[in-house]
Amino acid sequence: MGNKYSWFAPFYDPLSGEYPVYHAGRALGIEALAPSNGQEVLDIGCGTG
Repeated sequence: MGNKYSWFAPFYDPLSGEYPVYHAGRALGIEALAPSNGQEVLDIGCGTG
């Protein structure tokens, strides 16, 4: 039967509605951090990782 999580993983992001729900908050959080040019922000443990 296989691992149910591996089977469902390709469909999770499009079906979860995660983007419209969390995108705005994620963008505001990054803006609040005000990273300098060349710096990166790592979001750990979010969504499907």
